[in-house]
Amino acid sequence: MLLQYMEVVFDFKGEPQAGRIQSYLLEKSRVVYQLAGERNFHIFYMLLLGGGQELCTELELVPNKLDYRILRQGGVGEVDELDDKAEFQSVLHAFEQCGIDTSERKGLLE
Repeated sequence: MLLQYMEVVFDFKGEPQAGRIQSYLLEKSRVVYQLAGERNFHIFYMLLLGGGQELCTELELVPNKLDYRILRQGGVGEVDELDDKAEFQSVLHAFEQCGIDTSERKGLLE
């Protein structure tokens, strides 16, 4: 599956300064299955750990990443080197800084 990744560089005022679009090949097997020791769909871990009960309920999710088969396959839940809660807050802050309103944010998370 051929996908595109867009990278945008912002200055200290939040104004876009540069950007690039990169195409890459995604192995379909890595989307539906991961090897032992791997995590998949990092935003999902972040959402389940950092989104809180209210947001998870609103999105019809159970705030426990291990309840989802796609997240259990690699056998890795929380990783000591990663703070999924803080990372999720960073994602929400980035949405806000980019001018993505609340309804759009919810749509992206759905």
